[in-house]
Amino acid sequence: MYFEIPGTSVRVLGSLHMIPASAGPLPTWVTDAYEWCEAIVHEHDNAQVLPCMQGDVPLRTILRPATRSALMAALPNQQLRAEIEALRPWAALIKPIGSMQSAQPGVEAHVLSRAAVDRKPLQALETAGDLRRAFDSAPLVAIEDALDRVLQDPQQLQQRFEALY
Repeated sequence: MYFEIPGTSVRVLGSLHMIPASAGPLPTWVTDAYEWCEAIVHEHDNAQVLPCMQGDVPLRTILRPATRSALMAALPNQQLRAEIEALRPWAALIKPIGSMQSAQPGVEAHVLSRAAVDRKPLQALETAGDLRRAFDSAPLVAIEDALDRVLQDPQQLQQRFEALY
């Protein structure tokens, strides 16, 4: 999605962090938008987000036993199981979903990597702490219910992802 705010020099490029692997190259308007802009304001600094995903206690002490068992059974290897076990509940929902989808980096990764090379000014809308507080405010039961739905039919997850794109 690409929006222009009439009467201003502000443009908003809305995108998915990841797009289906089958999507092919990004649309040309992404490159056009990048070339036009003088500075980029994006969601948050991804490098700061990864540490805030780490949990204070193991998931086994937080999640419903059935949910945690289903999650661990769905993960392909022990290394990923150990990584997920150390995450906050909301991060344990996000990370496995990414590993269950056939995806490639979306607009954000493309734009941010080009901006780094071109030394284009970058600003973030929120800090990693802001993101963590927002996600931590989600009720645990809602996160567990979402995990249960995803784990019941992982193939439907890919279909929904492609339909969203």
